[in-house]
Amino acid sequence: MTLKRKIILACLLTVFANFSAYGSDGAPGDNEDERGASPRKNISPSPSLEVPNVTVVMPCMAVLDINAILEDSRAAVSLAQQMDNLRDRYSAVVAQKEQALRAEERHILEQGANMNAEELQALKDAFTGRVALLEDFIQVHQDQLSNAAQNAMNQIRHDVLDIAAHIAKARGYMYVVPAASLLYFDPSVNITAEALARLNLILPVVTVRMPGDQVEEIDEDDEGALAE
Repeated sequence: MTLKRKIILACLLTVFANFSAYGSDGAPGDNEDERGASPRKNISPSPSLEVPNVTVVMPCMAVLDINAILEDSRAAVSLAQQMDNLRDRYSAVVAQKEQALRAEERHILEQGANMNAEELQALKDAFTGRVALLEDFIQVHQDQLSNAAQNAMNQIRHDVLDIAAHIAKARGYMYVVPAASLLYFDPSVNITAEALARLNLILPVVTVRMPGDQVEEIDEDDEGALAE
């Protein structure tokens, strides 16, 4: 046998040996079952091809822009208007009193040269006392205005919180969070517009009450006494 034929025969034997290692379906390992080898394992599909089980979870948190409600509600607007009216009236009283004190001060300066020391000191003491009374009046009424505004605002805030709680319970929310504390939230959980609409219905106006149940104004007798 020539060298060329030996090479061809060796190649054929090699091909035959490789072919016999495959089963009838052309997959390796079928003949291994007959020899007692472990059977082939099923190949699992790629995880990327599997469809994940997705559970839809309803949001448990609502968002409320309470600052916007405390600025834009009808009650808040009425509160601001009443406070402006009160400040204007008190400012007018104070301005009138200040004008009287300035006139008194000019009189003391003009007539001081014609008075003895005792008379001049008596005028100065009286003037200083009236200045102190005006300062006390200003401070007291600033505190009264601040307290009245705070009481009215607390009433608005109380109703807003009640409304927010009712909305949250009706929709199944477990929490209501101020919008100012969040960087982002989905608009679907924002209950501000609904809360504002309800507040405007149940509390369109809030009344500012000053001490002694004086509403929105200074008693005329008090105003005249202060101006004297």
